[in-house]
Amino acid sequence: MRHILVALIFSAAGIWADETPRYSYPADHAHMVGSCQGTLKVYDSGIRFVSGEPKDSRNWTFADIKSVMIPGPGQITIFTYEKDPKTVGMDRAYKYTIRGTGITEEAENFIEGKVKSGQPAEAIAEGPPYVLMVVHEHLV
Repeated sequence: MRHILVALIFSAAGIWADETPRYSYPADHAHMVGSCQGTLKVYDSGIRFVSGEPKDSRNWTFADIKSVMIPGPGQITIFTYEKDPKTVGMDRAYKYTIRGTGITEEAENFIEGKVKSGQPAEAIAEGPPYVLMVVHEHLV
């Protein structure tokens, strides 16, 4: 049993381990107060932000990303399906400032194409495979 657990852990880490990033950019991640520095890496399977602080590092497959906003070569905002605890009911937004020359047009087109094709919207449009009736209980 322990061998199966170890194999699962290593296979999950292997999603990124064997793959070479298609694009890689030094970036700053904006926090509520301050920011951190790292590298934004774009892979065929998703986007990864690697920071010196493990709590600031992120891994998203393209299916995990709801949309991206790239207003210019030096900015990218990644909207995920995670709910943001600070803004009730809104999806989480991760804002990055790309240092240097910024995101190339080729990379921008690649990211936007992958996000659109990786979205589960097609599956949602077909309807859920099943519907469950639930009751959400509150303390009061």
